[in-house]
Amino acid sequence: MSDGNKAWFGLVAAGVAIELACVAGVVAGDLKEHLEWVIPMGILSTGVSMLAVGAAQRLRCTAQLWWVIVAFAVVFRATWIAATPSLSDDVYRSLWEGRIVCAGENPFALAPSAPELAGLRDEAWAKVNHPEIPAIYPPVAQGVAAVASALGFGSLAAQLAIYKILLALFDLATAIPMARWLRSAGRPPIEAMIWLWNPLVILEFSGQGHNDAIGIFFLVLAGCVLARNALEKPEIEISGSDRASVGAAQIASFSSAGAGEGGQQTANAATHDNSCGTESLSPLSASATLGNTRSHNKFLGKAAILAAAALAFCALSKWFGILAMPLVLARTVPRERWKPALVFCAIVGLGWLPFLGAGLRVTEALQQYGARWEYNAPLYESMRWGFRQVAEWLGPKSALAGTWLAPQGSLEPERAARAVLALGFMILTFWTSRRTDTQRAFGGLTLGALLLLPTVHPWYVAWTIPFIAIAECLAAWVLSATCLLAYATLIAWTTLNRWESPPWMLWLEWLPFAGAVVWSLRRKQA
Repeated sequence: MSDGNKAWFGLVAAGVAIELACVAGVVAGDLKEHLEWVIPMGILSTGVSMLAVGAAQRLRCTAQLWWVIVAFAVVFRATWIAATPSLSDDVYRSLWEGRIVCAGENPFALAPSAPELAGLRDEAWAKVNHPEIPAIYPPVAQGVAAVASALGFGSLAAQLAIYKILLALFDLATAIPMARWLRSAGRPPIEAMIWLWNPLVILEFSGQGHNDAIGIFFLVLAGCVLARNALEKPEIEISGSDRASVGAAQIASFSSAGAGEGGQQTANAATHDNSCGTESLSPLSASATLGNTRSHNKFLGKAAILAAAALAFCALSKWFGILAMPLVLARTVPRERWKPALVFCAIVGLGWLPFLGAGLRVTEALQQYGARWEYNAPLYESMRWGFRQVAEWLGPKSALAGTWLAPQGSLEPERAARAVLALGFMILTFWTSRRTDTQRAFGGLTLGALLLLPTVHPWYVAWTIPFIAIAECLAAWVLSATCLLAYATLIAWTTLNRWESPPWMLWLEWLPFAGAVVWSLRRKQA
């Protein structure tokens, strides 16, 4: 058997194995009752998907290969769409809030338990978690849920199927800008199957119905727009008779050293001759005129506006989109930054306009989530433990008494840990906005934000998966498998009605990720 046939056999065999795992999950019914084999099967499936990507990379990228990869991806998702979500009940809140929007009510002003909504209560309402808290999902997420509610004609099963189909469309569509981004980075676009065949992505969006698929699509779209215009050079302004003589030299200098990724991408692109039409990024020639440079900057300005629009829709789907906006502004000519900023604010403002009747309550759920929720976050857990030791050492009457960190007269470890994480978010945003490498800037932002959260659900990890290939982040790939161990918390929840994690869970989940980070850093230094 030739190497090509072996690669084809490995690819198809991996696809069949992943599909069998999907079928097993659907047939199992309530996954909470079968976690002892569901979690290992999910981790093993991620390993199989890694082997599948390796097999695809050994094949010549043709339309036939793409059809096979996409066909399997569609089958995986269609299989899970038929399943009833059992690892999370968030989808029922989405469907309930979609029903509220269709009824002309404001889900940010009225919590599910509000008596004013008693006449609208249905089967989805009975499964809503924390009914005392109003909506947290922003307007675009509400709109998608409202479409599913309207098309479901009062049937919860129909609404659920339609909603999951809509999420699967966003999920599948993410591979399009991801493949184009890979090509602009000089990498094989076929590596988009890292997203298409990732078991975590398939389970969480098509299986459990989490609406993060919407925000991830717009985030990757924004990054793709910026990365495909990666020659991010400031506008050159030269006056007088030196324009003609100095202009070409300045432009040539920026072309070779410019944004840090343009020249490297050109070299990288040359190494992928059979990578699905990978395009070589041609830098501006030394003979370019100053007028051409200004035209290029104008083009970059348009790209920044398009990226800002995509991030606005991301922010209207999940609040995370706001953190990525500084990456767009940092890649825009300083005097033109007001344009993408205006576009972003205008789209976000228009999106929120129908819900402004809720006043300050539009962020009530977000505030409660940030202040109360904590789960599966090793950095937060470590800091909270450290502040608890400090609090015991300081005693009840500390120098912090009466401050925001110690309103009761003693240091509150949870409040102090969250304050440090908030500072970490500001530092992370500043650091990533200063990175000239667009791929690693977006990858660092998503992975860094994940680590700084006090709550890390498995589906949050999906935000980092597009950057496994784009930013060559092996650690995110490892975490996409081990994060499934977080579902071990459901064992105590179903048996003892207690939300507590096994003591071994954090270690088994996060140590492989830490090892992958260390290995990547050592490899980079070597």
